[in-house]
Amino acid sequence: MTRLPGTGNHTAETFLAATAVAAAVAAASGRTADVLVCGVPWDAASTFRRGPAAGPTAIRQASQVLEEHSLALSLSLDDLDLRDAGDCPVELAGPRGEVLGSIEAWLVEQAATHLSAGGRLVTLGGDHLTTVAAVAALAAHAGAQPRVLVLDAHADLRSDWEGEPLSHACVTRLLHEALGAGRVQAAGVRSATRDEAVLGRSLGLAWALRGTAGPCDLAAEALAALAALPGDGPLYLSVDIDVCDPGYAPGVGAPEPGGVTSLELIQAVRAVARAAGAQLRGLDVVEVSPPHDAGGATATLAALLVREAALARLASRTPPGP
Repeated sequence: MTRLPGTGNHTAETFLAATAVAAAVAAASGRTADVLVCGVPWDAASTFRRGPAAGPTAIRQASQVLEEHSLALSLSLDDLDLRDAGDCPVELAGPRGEVLGSIEAWLVEQAATHLSAGGRLVTLGGDHLTTVAAVAALAAHAGAQPRVLVLDAHADLRSDWEGEPLSHACVTRLLHEALGAGRVQAAGVRSATRDEAVLGRSLGLAWALRGTAGPCDLAAEALAALAALPGDGPLYLSVDIDVCDPGYAPGVGAPEPGGVTSLELIQAVRAVARAAGAQLRGLDVVEVSPPHDAGGATATLAALLVREAALARLASRTPPGP
């Protein structure tokens, strides 16, 4: 149902049915959220075209067209304590390492204050480098080393981009270096340099073992990647929206033709969330670029992915029906 922003219980400043954290704290002292949404409006690490800094606002606005109820999951956000912490208020300018540290510190503070011990942290990007800060924040909140599954069109295994090691073109490599061998997997990739392809195979990444940039069964590849990860530690799912074909998700920073459909991406996220259950503790959707998103299809897809992943949190604690 389409809603005018600011009507009823919904505002364009929060994600769909989420309660702003200030209102939630005032209404229920001592309670913490099942799912906490945090925006990181930063795209300084983009390499081709800027725009993802406006992603969090666009995703929240697009969420207003969605229902709280998911027909596919037979679950509703009304049954969750879903809160929105707004956007990271720290100064997002300056050296990238310092900015990442500030983002991580803010996310840690929000999670410690508002998120339940087993809750799910959802980050709205922003470019993909923001994932590095969000994974570190999840590690701090969970008190354990995460496992990370990345869905992306690009390998992101470069050691640097034009001499800069902190780039969205280096994210998967940075995560490997931070978490250690075997704790990061990736699926859906269809673009890599020769060196990245060699490194991907040596690391055993699911996309590299596919052996072709041709048609990809994203759900099957994502589940294979999930199965290849160790069983310990919380799972973090990072969705670079450009894993979807530009015909379905045109509003991205680095479009790459030949991707999956929006339905295939939705099915893959549902499959991973269902398989991971309560172990899925962190999620981001990054690289939504509103200046290049005619009609808002990309932001709306991102919002739906967040809804489905949030509801999977409820499914993981709901007994199966008869």
